Amino acid sequence: MKNLLLSHDATFKDAIQLLDTNGNGFLAVVDEANVLIGILTDGDIRRAILDNKTDLLDIINKKPATMPEGSCSGNIRNQLKKSHKKHMPIVNDKGILKDVITLNQYEFNLKPNWVVIMAGGLGSRLGQLTKDIPKPMLQVGGKPILQRIIELFVSHGFTKFMLSVNYKSEIIKDFFADGKELGIEIKYLEETKRLGTGGALSLIDIQLDEPFFVTNGDIITSIDYEEMLS
Repeated sequence: MKNLLLSHDATFKDAIQLLDTNGNGFLAVVDEANVLIGILTDGDIRRAILDNKTDLLDIINKKPATMPEGSCSGNIRNQLKKSHKKHMPIVNDKGILKDVITLNQYEFNLKPNWVVIMAGGLGSRLGQLTKDIPKPMLQVGGKPILQRIIELFVSHGFTKFMLSVNYKSEIIKDFFADGKELGIEIKYLEETKRLGTGGALSLIDIQLDEPFFVTNGDIITSIDYEEMLS
């Protein structure tokens, strides 16, 4: 990451020289504490020259897209693909730059296949554990089970999900929303009453032209879903 960092007090010439050296067309501009101030690209430099600007603080993009430290690598690469960007700064909760992920580190083809996850059950056999939360949102290793399921699929190139929800569905929907923050697409199959697996699938209202996965929302596995699809 060293050749991608530029100090906020660097000169315009410094920026051009570093861009020329790293060959990535991207720089992360940081202060003395390594807090991300913004980013600078080859395009920013070209526009600056056309506008006769040489003050870096007037040139840099001060509101770049970032992702939090600890983000799943699959989510990062999907977000890069979907936003048509090549670089993603990774920051902690204090805004300190921890890494810059480049697309060529994670280049792969996104799959067109949908993943349907059954997440509407009561989880009654778990007693008090599911009194206030749906079973798929119980945490294992610091993350909800459902998040771990989604992240494993994402790591194999799947980005289109349907979640069948019923019991305390608002908790799941509030957590995942439409999936954009994870670089994925999420649709919800709303069960007004518990329908079972077949019944939930009957709620799908789009044409599925590719094979699709159906899995329960409480299964943690290390299956290679890309290999399974093949």
